[in-house]
Amino acid sequence: MNPIRELWKSLKETLQDLGAITRFLLRLIAHSPRALLRFELIVQQVFNSGALSLVIIMLSGLFVGMVLGLQGFQLLQRFGSEEALGTAATIGLVKELGPVVTALLFAGRAGTALASELGLMRATDQLSAMEMMAVDPIQRVVVPRFLVESSRCPCSRRSSV
Repeated sequence: MNPIRELWKSLKETLQDLGAITRFLLRLIAHSPRALLRFELIVQQVFNSGALSLVIIMLSGLFVGMVLGLQGFQLLQRFGSEEALGTAATIGLVKELGPVVTALLFAGRAGTALASELGLMRATDQLSAMEMMAVDPIQRVVVPRFLVESSRCPCSRRSSV
């Protein structure tokens, strides 16, 4: 086949995909003000993505703190200042590692939960069933998740060091 035709076909498919993504984003933005009126859906998504992530974040923080304590004890023992271990581990965990570990675990847990939930709804035709009942799945399912996750974007916050 002609390489120019292949390039044109690839460019055309890429532009079609970009157009579909843009239309989807515009639908999300258009439905967002109405979704704010359904406050119970927003609260449910905040609970699902935020509160349910706390357990794994706290458990990981505990183990990271124990590792910091173990490594710090060996270092501080050489200088005879073991009593500073708690302060050093706390500062290291809260100021340096805490925000990074929290962001990674939250993004991983919340992202996989949302992707698996929406994927399962698509695979079991629940979204198609909503359309058949004249319920817009974008407005009912996707927009509340979009609002919650876009408001929790860790890239827009800066930690105080």
